[in-house]
Amino acid sequence: MSFSQAERVFIMEHYIKTNSYTECQQSFVRSFPESRVPHKSTICRIAYRFRETGSVSDKKRSGRPSSLSDENLNDVKQYSEWSPRKSLTRLAQQTGLSYGTTQRCTRRLKLVPYRIHTMHELKEPDKGKRLQYCEWFRELVRDGVGILDNIFFTDEAWFHLSGYVNSQNSRFWSSDNPQVFHEVPLKSEDWSVVCSFTPQGGGSSFL
Repeated sequence: MSFSQAERVFIMEHYIKTNSYTECQQSFVRSFPESRVPHKSTICRIAYRFRETGSVSDKKRSGRPSSLSDENLNDVKQYSEWSPRKSLTRLAQQTGLSYGTTQRCTRRLKLVPYRIHTMHELKEPDKGKRLQYCEWFRELVRDGVGILDNIFFTDEAWFHLSGYVNSQNSRFWSSDNPQVFHEVPLKSEDWSVVCSFTPQGGGSSFL
């Protein structure tokens, strides 16, 4: 169900006036009680189209419609830039396109879902301390005090003894659903291994 021209104008005016999806939706319900409530993505798309073209109407299409039209590609591009961490399913919901069409649009736009790596957070005071340490360490190496021979590089890993399975990277390939379940205890027994290396060799300890 598409919105009428009057409804689109109402959505555009109230969203630009309030800059709030919720207030726009509430005002719309009071003025058009028989119509469905516009989704946030619909409100955003109408407002964006008005800013770009000066009209709330859909672009005229000629000939056979293409799922990879310039309008669809532009919508996918804009929503990806506004919120680059959303899933492909969420992106499809916001643009109003099917999952397959959204996927083809991302491929045409050469958008790749790069993995975000997790690391320790650095507070603002930490950055200065890190820089100060690097400069201090560089001076020690430059002075040739042999500090590199006395440095231990360490790492730690946990090994579960109960057959623990990481569900994030565990798969079971089959033509039919095998209904495989893996039971695990509430608290898994494990070992912690700490390993250290120096220029003279390495060693490990179990905890």
